[in-house]
Amino acid sequence: MNKRLLFLSALLLVVSASFVWGQEATVIDRKGTLKKVTSNSFTVSATQPQEAVEADMWYSVSDSINRLYVFDQDLNDWVMIQLADYNKVTNEIFVEDVPNGYLYVSLMINDQWKVIRYEINNVNSEAETGQTSNPSVTQQPTTLAQLQTLSF
Repeated sequence: MNKRLLFLSALLLVVSASFVWGQEATVIDRKGTLKKVTSNSFTVSATQPQEAVEADMWYSVSDSINRLYVFDQDLNDWVMIQLADYNKVTNEIFVEDVPNGYLYVSLMINDQWKVIRYEINNVNSEAETGQTSNPSVTQQPTTLAQLQTLSF
């Protein structure tokens, strides 16, 4: 009984280890053919993983722009996956203008400010404006007084 428990524990350890770390193993299929099997890993880290196999993935959190990489066995290096362009949204501010029936959302998108004005009673009714429509406003509007003067 103890040998069986020990064997099952060791088997469980091997199986769980294959899901935690990317590894390559050689197996024999039902036809007796040797095949390589890879168990890939996904790592979130500021530094690249040192041991990797083909198609392991690494999400780099080393700077303000996070990047996704895949390991290329032929190059023996991490290759950045080019994702579609995305916008960096920061400094999101919500301001209510209850007497006039508006809710303003002021935010920075790629270092350019943008304001969305929603009608409180109808959130499907909205208007947008930004620096292009208001060239004299160089800083993000953050107060109700500033928001009310914008051209929408």
